[in-house]
Formats: sequence, structure tokens, C-alpha cells
Amino acid sequence: MKKLILGLFLLCGSSSFAQTNVSVTIDHLLNGEELAWNVQGVNNLDAEFTFNRLEYYLSGFKVTHDGGNVTTYDDVYALVQGDESPTIDLGELFAENIEMISFSVGVDPGNNNGDPSAWPPAHPLAPKNPSMHWGWISGYRFVAVEGDIVSTSQEYSIHGLGNVNYFEVSLEVNMPANEDDVNIYLKADTENFLYNMNLDGTVFSHGEEGLALETLINMSERVFSITSAPLSTEDENELLKFNLFPNPTDNGSVQLNFATDAGDFYNLVVRDIQGKIVLQRNQVNSGYQLDVNGLHEGLYLVSLYNDTELRAIKKLVVRKN
Repeated sequence: MKKLILGLFLLCGSSSFAQTNVSVTIDHLLNGEELAWNVQGVNNLDAEFTFNRLEYYLSGFKVTHDGGNVTTYDDVYALVQGDESPTIDLGELFAENIEMISFSVGVDPGNNNGDPSAWPPAHPLAPKNPSMHWGWISGYRFVAVEGDIVSTSQEYSIHGLGNVNYFEVSLEVNMPANEDDVNIYLKADTENFLYNMNLDGTVFSHGEEGLALETLINMSERVFSITSAPLSTEDENELLKFNLFPNPTDNGSVQLNFATDAGDFYNLVVRDIQGKIVLQRNQVNSGYQLDVNGLHEGLYLVSLYNDTELRAIKKLVVRKN
């Protein structure tokens, strides 16, 4: 089910120090929609691709709270699958306000070069199939990204590793910690794993350099961000249902069709895959013909607002004859 992001999630309650359990949930998106294997996506260079494998390690979790105090969770390791929305339980926290969540992509040097068989079978660092361990000298694969390149119909494979590439991600949170359970919600924009990659010819990079290194840098800088809790089923049922036709479009226009609230009017915003607003129209309703002749070929996100409230969002693919 598609998850729509409506704003920053804040837990509410009285302002007092309390012991709480902290967890992190990651929602994987591909160009604004929930990631699924073998579904076409596009990066910032308009290179089209699919994923059929996306796995990565997270460790070194830290929560900054109450004026710069830091609580670490050195024993928490997560092997994350891109087609899932995992919740990672960090543990207990005694705090009033959470200011930042930090973690690193990969496995810390203290355990990266250890023996996977020393861990219990269910542990993230135990042997896996397909393997996430490169060897005792190099350690674990921090990330494994595989799929197909649309333009060439060739497979690509990127595996990043190396203690030197153990990069930290830090995200400002600013949320109270006065409930029994606090969940910090992140989104992972998975097209940015392949940010600035042309994906021409043979793409095979396993190791500590090249595209493998670029992928790990992208993960530390461009993939993760704070987001809201996903909508409940009840809330999603209240959202506007609409479609775009034709989609993809190659004739310079696309029609909006509302499944509900057909007589209502909305403000329309079109963004490119980098989030830049490229088109705006006010007071549109069902049957509206949107002129997209001025848009370049590529993938866009079409959002509908009721005043400032986001009511719906859809992908639009524009092609040129």
C-alpha cells in the first residue's frame, strides 16, 4: 500500500524526563512511491533502472537529547532489506527531548573483520544467503545493490565495503521523549543510492572504490531523512483517489480523473525528481487537462492540495516523440 507523507510526526505529552523505549522505522521509497522489486525508477541523470536486490547494514546508533547528551547503542546491528519497512529497536532512553538520531552505514571496524559464524544464526552478522560477507580481510558488504539498466537491458551490481568507508549519518529530530515508546520515522529515497551515476555500459563495482564508494557516500548524504508516521488504513481511505491519463504521456497533455470528490477543486503542483517545483495550477477538478509540453522527458510527481493540506500524489512519466 502506498504511504503518503503528510508532515513531521511529533509525539505529544507532558514535558518531563521519562524512561522510554526508542525505535527507528525506515520506509523505502522509489521516486516517491513504495519500493518494489523490478519496478522502474530513475535517478537525477534520468538513468532508468530497476532493483532486484537492495541490502545494507546499519550500526553505531546514537541518540542526542536534552542539550547535547548522547546515548549510544553499540550492540544494535540491522541488516535492512529494501523491499521492507523495518522497525529497529534501539533500547531504553532516559530523556525529555530527542534532538538527533545518528547511525553508520556498514559494520563498525571492531566487528567488521570478525568471524560471522561466531554469531547466533538469527543475528544480522551471522552468515546470510545471499552472502553479505566479503572475507575476513575486507569484512562485510556494507551495501549490496543489484538490478537491471533499462536502456541497455544489462544487469548492474554494486557492493560497497571497507572500514575506511564506514560513514555516519546524522539527522535532526526535535521530538519529545515522554511516552513509553518513541518511534523515529525515516524515509530512504532509494533512487539516490545511484545518484549521479550514468549507468552506461557494464556497471560492476565490488570493493572500496569507484561506484561502490559513491554509493556509500550517497547513503551518508542523500538517502535518509526524517519523515512522518505512515498513514493508518482509516486515514488512507479518506485521501483523494485520482489517476492521470495517459501515463506515461507523449502527446503533451494529461487528464486528471478523480474517483471521489469529483466536483471539488484542488491546487496542483508538479515537481521533478529532485523536488523542484516545475509547474503549478490552481483550482483544478476532475477532467482537467494538464499541459505538460514545457516539461522535459522524465519522471515527475503530481501533488494535489486542499489549501495547504496534501491530499494525494501520483507519479507521471513524460516522454517526447
